Amino acid sequence: MRPLIFQGPVYGASGYATAARRFLLALQALQVTPIGLNPLTWNCGFDAGESRQDLLNLQQMEKTLAELPRSQACLLHWSIASEFLGRQGCAQAIGHTVFETNSLLKDFVSGANRMDGLIVPTQFNQNYFRQAGVQVPMGLVPEGVDSEHFSPDGPGLKVLPQRFTFLFMAQLSYRKGLDLVLKAFLELFAKHDDVQLVIRSYLRDSTPKDLDQVRQFIKAFRDQEFKGQQNGHIYLLSNVADSYMPALYRSANVLLAPHRGEGWGLPISEALACEVPVIATGWGGIHEYLQPDHACWLNYTLEPIPPDVPDLFLGGHLKQARAEGHLLAEPDYQQLKYAMWEMYRNYFVYKAQAMQAREFLQKHMSWQQAAQKFVKWMETQA
Repeated sequence: MRPLIFQGPVYGASGYATAARRFLLALQALQVTPIGLNPLTWNCGFDAGESRQDLLNLQQMEKTLAELPRSQACLLHWSIASEFLGRQGCAQAIGHTVFETNSLLKDFVSGANRMDGLIVPTQFNQNYFRQAGVQVPMGLVPEGVDSEHFSPDGPGLKVLPQRFTFLFMAQLSYRKGLDLVLKAFLELFAKHDDVQLVIRSYLRDSTPKDLDQVRQFIKAFRDQEFKGQQNGHIYLLSNVADSYMPALYRSANVLLAPHRGEGWGLPISEALACEVPVIATGWGGIHEYLQPDHACWLNYTLEPIPPDVPDLFLGGHLKQARAEGHLLAEPDYQQLKYAMWEMYRNYFVYKAQAMQAREFLQKHMSWQQAAQKFVKWMETQA
């Protein structure tokens, strides 16, 4: 295998950055080839809180970058596909990207076809990317989960009250379904003092101003949909570093993920690794690791992105996807409410499902296995 130059956002807590960091460290641990790191800077939300050893390993790869013969190396560009520029002076260029709709943006297709090949984490992306016009070879390299770090053993977050806890973890985006979560929770549990909804979310960068915008959205939603009623325990967390994420998951009884589109769904796999039951829309990249009997899958219909969704809650890519006619999955709202009530009333039935899911993830979805699959696929591209 050629020396590798990894170009991606490894310092940050977005799903992209977390996956990039974990994959890169697992690949380095295999010691199959020298690796140089060219980190991309993304303004991507919460503090990652990397361990000291991880930081040292990443910094060492940054130093190695200057020592590698670029003209003989393979570039692995881990980013959004519109940023792919081809080989950039390297002997070979492989891209890694995901997308969450039933297609791929036109400029993403162009970027993907500038590369020698592409790796994607799911068959969902493989199929839709090919239909959209991606012509280069595509390898299937699923993401992983660190089941030692994300474990059911250990304490929870002490700052949270002791109630039955629904957890929502995602950017404030139409695609992630916070509006559905808020509505379902308040309709079901506004008068239940023993139930709470805990939210870890951000709009852009998780600064105090940014979190205040999320808080204002929640208040505006209450005002508009529930005439300003203040019943119902809803907590918006400030910055919780990634090193404390297992404790946050262990503080939850159920993870809510009624997404309208998901390329992978890192919080879903991490929650299940902590044996936290999950309610998720049964569409998208989750099929790569989530079995139907390991979580509650919500039914859905594929629908256009509504024209009245504010651009602020779409971002540039979904705004473009709307203009290009892409579809997203609209989950069955009544089924979401039923599933939430069922898990509240019969929790240990669903806890047993999550325990089975952890066993599956431990056996099949480690980051080491992801790195090994990448190496094996690269051998076919020599």
